[in-house]
Amino acid sequence: MPARLLFYTRGLEEGGAEKHIERLAVGLHGAGFEVSVSYSDAWGPVGDRLLAAGLAVLRFPARDHRSAESAIREAAPDIFHSFTHKDAVDLAAAAAAGVPVIAVNRINVREWDPDMTVRDWEHARNRLTHRFTAVSHAAAAVCEKVEGVPQRRITVLHTGVPAPDGAGLRNRDSSIRQELGLGAETQLIGYVANYRPEKDHDTLLRAFRLTLDQRPDTHLVCCGIATAETRARLSALARECHIDAHVSLLGSRSDVGGVFRGLDLYVHSSRFEGFSNSLLEAMAHGLPVVATSAGGNPEAVEDGVTGLLAPPGDARSFADAMAGLLSDDRRLSEFGRAGRLRQQSHFSLGKMMERYTTFYQEALAAAAHA
Repeated sequence: MPARLLFYTRGLEEGGAEKHIERLAVGLHGAGFEVSVSYSDAWGPVGDRLLAAGLAVLRFPARDHRSAESAIREAAPDIFHSFTHKDAVDLAAAAAAGVPVIAVNRINVREWDPDMTVRDWEHARNRLTHRFTAVSHAAAAVCEKVEGVPQRRITVLHTGVPAPDGAGLRNRDSSIRQELGLGAETQLIGYVANYRPEKDHDTLLRAFRLTLDQRPDTHLVCCGIATAETRARLSALARECHIDAHVSLLGSRSDVGGVFRGLDLYVHSSRFEGFSNSLLEAMAHGLPVVATSAGGNPEAVEDGVTGLLAPPGDARSFADAMAGLLSDDRRLSEFGRAGRLRQQSHFSLGKMMERYTTFYQEALAAAAHA
């Protein structure tokens, strides 16, 4: 009989964490596991795709301990794996429901906590947790240093992403260029990330202003979920920097592969990062990368081999890295090829499934002998 896994996340909208859960759930379901996904807040496209893939999706109201316990008890999981970090209701409900193994996943480096102060509810969560997972060594280190979780209790499970066939060459698809009205001679830089403060689009726009001084034949395209206020503010910044004719701030897209396939260079300007799906997806598409050295980025991008790293918030360094790469076709190609090979060997979907399968099997074996 397959082991039953129940994943929990607050919402099923588009986002890096939600996409990670989707891939993991779909990949493990039927491969020795019976996987269900639970959520408490917003429904979204991820939920639709999970249902289409034949997975059970259940909802319990946020902060309603009794409803959560009842839903978890009915699902009867062998492992409850929470991919959120908000309060202790989900873990308390799982414990009350008698789940043998309770695990939590660390997906960030506490960008929401500038004072690095552990809350009472975090202590409560940690007392209820049997196993900790982290998407990167950077996230694991923060969990250990700030929350006091011993390193031996944290397992790093890097994310994996699918690699499209034949993605070894750049400029294979001109659809995004046609959509933006760009000619083949324009070098296209792209950033795929929701417009949140930690993604630091502000520094990217200022860096791009400096890049244009060196490479006037460039265009920057960004896409992701944004509030109307954020989009208006960034548009105003682009006008202030006199780059608005060279910048496209797009919304969320279901086919980000169409964006990646038209790029010459992928950039990632985040100030804080657990481990970025979009960085891996860019590498899977054979793209060279310029990223900040924040959080887990150096675990994905090998500096000087698959791309270049710059200090977070440093517009000048980021601009120099972008302009330097765009002026060197040989390095662009070499970094792109090396990045794709690195993604395939370290961060493929298959590698991720292997890591999680081993983790769950070991957790169940330890619980059985406890």
